[in-house]
Amino acid sequence: MRRLPRGSAVVIAAIAAFVLLGFVLFSAPGHDDSHITYWAAHTLKEHGQILNYNGERVEQSSSLAHVLLLALLGAVTRVSLPTLGPLTSIAAGAAAIALTARLARAAVPAAPRGAELLVATASWFIYWGFGGLESTLVAAAAVWLVLELDGYLAAPGRRALLRFAGASLLFLCARPESPLVLACVLAAALAYALLRARWADRAAGRLREARTALVAAAVAGAEVALLFGARRLYFGAFFPNPVYSKAAGIDVADGLSYLWANLYPTGLWLIAGVAVGIVQIARAALREAPCYAAVLSAAFAVAYVAFIVLTGGDWMTGGRFLSHALPLLVVVTMVGLSATLGSARRVHIALVPLVAVNLVGVVALADSRSSGRPIWSTFGLREALKARVGDRDYSWFELANKPHLRDTTITDVVLDAMREIKAKKPEHRFVVMSSQAGMTAYHVFKEHYGSAEFIDTCSLATRDFPTCLPPGVLSRRRIGMVLNFRTYFDKQAMIDQRCGTRRPDVVFDHSGRGVEAILERKGYSIVYRQRGPIKNEGLGPWLRNTVPSDTFVAIDTALLAGTSIEGKRTSYKWNIQ
Repeated sequence: MRRLPRGSAVVIAAIAAFVLLGFVLFSAPGHDDSHITYWAAHTLKEHGQILNYNGERVEQSSSLAHVLLLALLGAVTRVSLPTLGPLTSIAAGAAAIALTARLARAAVPAAPRGAELLVATASWFIYWGFGGLESTLVAAAAVWLVLELDGYLAAPGRRALLRFAGASLLFLCARPESPLVLACVLAAALAYALLRARWADRAAGRLREARTALVAAAVAGAEVALLFGARRLYFGAFFPNPVYSKAAGIDVADGLSYLWANLYPTGLWLIAGVAVGIVQIARAALREAPCYAAVLSAAFAVAYVAFIVLTGGDWMTGGRFLSHALPLLVVVTMVGLSATLGSARRVHIALVPLVAVNLVGVVALADSRSSGRPIWSTFGLREALKARVGDRDYSWFELANKPHLRDTTITDVVLDAMREIKAKKPEHRFVVMSSQAGMTAYHVFKEHYGSAEFIDTCSLATRDFPTCLPPGVLSRRRIGMVLNFRTYFDKQAMIDQRCGTRRPDVVFDHSGRGVEAILERKGYSIVYRQRGPIKNEGLGPWLRNTVPSDTFVAIDTALLAGTSIEGKRTSYKWNIQ
């Protein structure tokens, strides 16, 4: 019987812990944005092009790699994208854990196992590993990149260079900030090679390592040029559309606040661990044999934390940006632990409280801010929803996620209304407006693609407003370039004339901000409004956090003439738990 490689048991245990904790405590966390990516993958799978809801070449997803992977898997398996998305995130999380174990051995060959456990039990990593976005794919790509760059710099060769090129291309396509982070990592590799040149074997050439680093940089530079060129040629922009909508310049104060809010209190060990690790790596860099794995890990950690601080972080729950860099941060921490504590036994002892603190952080996140729900509270959701809206083909992950579950009822109201209106006016082309470009838009445009137009008031999925409106009309926030409803309807003639938009037929959005009253004054009927908290079936007093269900659907009153909806207003107090 063939034996498993040494240390495999720890990796398997870490992956099992990641999967078990994720399913049991979160099931399907995350936000509305996942379906923005699913739509791009859907159009690529079905139409052979990456398009937005309006059939335009707008890159509405932030992760090209995730779009390509989902489209490929969707075409091969025929599994729905809202199911494939979370499954892909979970699989990428498992891959990142296994790759972290390899990188930790490369960075600290004498260190005991344990880095994979620190990654697998971190709240940020678990939460976003089940969130259906690209976070764990970014993490896995980052670790693979550092491993292949380390391998190429240590033993240059054609195959090693090709492996590095593949890892580099995946990482570059995974996130918009990847080119900047990779540039910092390659700059660190080149600087390290130049500093070590004085001890190089003269027979091999004093600058052999530096030349190797330059070749890697040239390959990566060519890939960056190819990526930017392809984006510019196809989408007409160098970056994905959300970058232009969300990027607000340098904001160090918000970036530091973001780190503190997501690290305090159960993640403070990461700050201390990374700081000690960087000091130890810097001290050993010139005194010992070359260890590019440690240096590159430290460079990546510094570059990504700097990116977070400079850009102000992210609006989403659960430290999404931290999960992207977590494996590298943990590897640097392991370097610090090993150098400071010395023996493997001491490191093992130190890992026990760190893993325990991680687990406390996981429970705390599940109890407070999670948009997912414990696994036992997902039982019976499909039957409860069926009793409310009929038999609908939603993914289990959509039902287990509270914001998505909220949107199921809204989606059905919108679809039912559009079907009835379409039956009476077959040639009518709908205009749908919302600040929510995710789940509801995804399902509505799957059915009405080509016969409807979407107006995204946050400008993530469309770019009508940022390119045509004068300064001051849009409000730049972390969620996008926002055109609020009051501004649109107060200045509708000017906006429609400048931007080529037209008055929406259907509006759906969050309630409670006075939007319904504005719409009613402008000739809309509020055909549906829901309110009340979406709760979990918790565990005693624990895990009972809620998400508000307050949303509405408004339809142009003129379109409702002769329909069964005319003159009706449905109010629903949420009771699907």
